[in-house]
Amino acid sequence: MLQPASAVALGLFDGVHIGHRAVLAAAVACQADGLTPAAFTMQTTSVRIKRGEPLRYLYPDDTKQQLLTAAGIQTVVSPPFPEIAAMDGETFCRVYLHDQMHAKKPWSPSRTLAASVSSSRR
Repeated sequence: MLQPASAVALGLFDGVHIGHRAVLAAAVACQADGLTPAAFTMQTTSVRIKRGEPLRYLYPDDTKQQLLTAAGIQTVVSPPFPEIAAMDGETFCRVYLHDQMHAKKPWSPSRTLAASVSSSRR
């Protein structure tokens, strides 16, 4: 079964703070364009360090899932970090955003996604 096209919020979402909520709201707003609001994140137990510092999470994965759902996200993809760590941007976009999530609009809280989903089809 073909999954619907989506607008994907990208982030660790180690705490769903006001900045994260803005990114999630942008994905949810794309429902007006017929896109399914989705989030790509990583399993919390698989990411131990962020910016050279030990990472402390505010809550476990099941709570993160509940918060993302409460924000209007309908699909969450959350692989373990080692699964994606060695991927280059093009491979990540093709495997996750294009092939798995059918993303039409990727959103990132930290920066604009450098590789476009359409270019990952090459």
